[in-house]
Amino acid sequence: MGRYNVIPKDAKNLENAYLLLDYLLGPEVSADFVNLTHYASPFPRCKTFKKKEEVSMTRRLPNPEIMDRLFFTEVDPQNIQG
Repeated sequence: MGRYNVIPKDAKNLENAYLLLDYLLGPEVSADFVNLTHYASPFPRCKTFKKKEEVSMTRRLPNPEIMDRLFFTEVDPQNIQG
């Protein structure tokens, strides 16, 4: 069982829900999460905001072969169908 960020189908304030997710998934907040929890993140844009000791702790990340296959996409909320 995982943890997910979701927006309910009948959310009353959809625009704010997307703004919150954008904020939580932004590079600075992602790096804050890594720095606080020491939970590794492969998210490339947060690397510049991580503490130096967190950047060097690569043992918690997938191996380079898997990292090469990972990709991140930005979703346009206008194209999502519920």
